[in-house]
Amino acid sequence: MNDAPPTSLLVADSLLVDGGLALAAGVHRSRFVDSVRAQAPDLGDAAGAFWDRAVRGVPATGSWFPRITLDTSGAFGVSLRSAPARTTSLRLHSARVDPRTTPLIKGPDLARLDALRQEAVRAGADEAVIVSPEGLVVEGGYSSIAWWRGDALCVVDDTLERLPGVTENSLVTIATAFGVTVLRELVEPDDLADHEVWSLGSLHGPRIATSWVGGPTVAEQPGRLRLWRARLDALRRSVHSH
Repeated sequence: MNDAPPTSLLVADSLLVDGGLALAAGVHRSRFVDSVRAQAPDLGDAAGAFWDRAVRGVPATGSWFPRITLDTSGAFGVSLRSAPARTTSLRLHSARVDPRTTPLIKGPDLARLDALRQEAVRAGADEAVIVSPEGLVVEGGYSSIAWWRGDALCVVDDTLERLPGVTENSLVTIATAFGVTVLRELVEPDDLADHEVWSLGSLHGPRIATSWVGGPTVAEQPGRLRLWRARLDALRRSVHSH
């Protein structure tokens, strides 16, 4: 099973499998299949079967972050990668440009987004935040961006094109189940001054922004991140159970 270089990818998806458990593996699968249908309609039926075989091949012990792909030759592939070290906080930096060519599909832009992250690292941050031409927060290079307005969870309004984030979807679903108000908003970085800002991704889960380099001063409510990380962890299920 090949590991295609980022420049030749039509579709890519990754999920954290820790001790055989993953969060919302079915949602990851649906995103992968839908993306394959959009990029290569004739391969849509094969995408789900390949995904199932690839996920069943992840060991039931250890921590893994497999990447499942479709490349420009029409070949599916999987890279069984050990999960990198995970963190619960990060520093953000507003990107100078939006390099995305397929904002709704993960894969073709991975090399461009990696360059964006390297630029953020050179600025003293960990993750780049893509902003629209109007200056609105869209998403992180490798994550969704969320924030808290009082006790309400806020995410980016769907009028801005961005990747359908699996972790964001899970967080919104469980927040709704707990009766938390979920707001969809259009904001500029400075609108988030003194707010608690999170980056949401499949590898790390929710991470709190401890700073926004060159941007607003962010805040933290003690214990909130730990609570919601625990709630999401409780939803992890075996990827080998069917």
